[in-house]
Amino acid sequence: MDYFRIIGVVALLFLGLFLLAMSSLQEDKPVQDVSVLVVNPEKNAFLKAYSQHFNRERKRLGMPGAALAIVMDSTVFFAEGYGEKIAGSRDFVDKNTVFRIGSLSKGFASVLAGVLQDEEKLHFNDCVIEHLPDFALKTKEQTDELSLEHVLSHTSGLQYHAYTDLIERSWSLENIYKKFETLKLLGEPGEVYAYQNAAYCLAETAMEKRCNKTYEELIQEKIFRPLEMNNASVSKAAMLRNDNVALPHVRGKKGWYKRKISNKYYNAIAAGGVNASILDMAKWLELLLGNRDDVIAEETLQEVFTPRVNIKNRKNYYQRWPGVKDSFYAMGWRILKTADTDLVYHGGQVNNYRSEIAVNPKEKIAICVLSNAKGSFTSRAVPSFMTMYEKYKSEIKNWDKNFKENVMP
Repeated sequence: MDYFRIIGVVALLFLGLFLLAMSSLQEDKPVQDVSVLVVNPEKNAFLKAYSQHFNRERKRLGMPGAALAIVMDSTVFFAEGYGEKIAGSRDFVDKNTVFRIGSLSKGFASVLAGVLQDEEKLHFNDCVIEHLPDFALKTKEQTDELSLEHVLSHTSGLQYHAYTDLIERSWSLENIYKKFETLKLLGEPGEVYAYQNAAYCLAETAMEKRCNKTYEELIQEKIFRPLEMNNASVSKAAMLRNDNVALPHVRGKKGWYKRKISNKYYNAIAAGGVNASILDMAKWLELLLGNRDDVIAEETLQEVFTPRVNIKNRKNYYQRWPGVKDSFYAMGWRILKTADTDLVYHGGQVNNYRSEIAVNPKEKIAICVLSNAKGSFTSRAVPSFMTMYEKYKSEIKNWDKNFKENVMP
């Protein structure tokens, strides 16, 4: 082994860590902790460039507060906060600051169902009435056919956003479910895509009934605790108890105005009731990249990500991202087809919070963005991240290749 080559690699490692630490210096807040283990200096350069771009865009578009997580294979773990929890407060977002994540909660529900499938407690192909025998759709045939897979892929046949308004009026799921048998279906289960919130929660209730535990108990036991997502929760009470929360904001004529944490979707956790910090979400990204087979089997995770129904619609903003040619819905995840890969993606919005998450399994890279206000900033984060990564990808891979060939035993 070349002694001088080893010395050079070690020097590059320390230089890279120094550059990454310098990248977290921001003129509007003190230095935040960044959890990271990076050898490749090209990855450092990419992280620095994107972090700076992210914060510049946040400031340019006037977003009060945001947080960013990036995970790359098993060597990069980045979690950082930007801006303020409350606009004008000088109380800065850090990696443990909690946000509401909205429909990113759906991905937790499908993975949780997968964990229970690994434990042979249920199966994606189970009919809903196996777990909720009193549930009914318009006809017996449709009721008998409806499976957890249909529910999790928004192919129940129920009309688009059926009874989402009742969720937002804090109706109980039990009372909402009773109304489904009055609705004419758009098609047979499994045939037609129509995005749901209320129907999606049939999976939540089925898991509760099967395991004789609350959904909160299940997600804590099967996901949050094993992943050490120590700030994550699923209730308004948990948010109100926490002293490190980014409050939601709306834009007015004179700037941003804070709003209260609302009750919306805490009665429908699987659809939109999860709270989490960006450090929690970084740990979640590790699982989504297939690095936590102690929690969910890799083949089960791939089953969750398998496309079920085409959802191509040019009206959806993500469909217009550079390189996206088609889109599908899997179970709790959108699958965006590009020329050379499938991007696993979802967006979220609740109570004036916005969130985005994307995983590129082929490149082993993932990103999550949380913000405490709505706006174009959050929806631009994923495409800009993927575009910037393409510029650095060759150098990153070349360095990894040379490192493995010349240094690793």
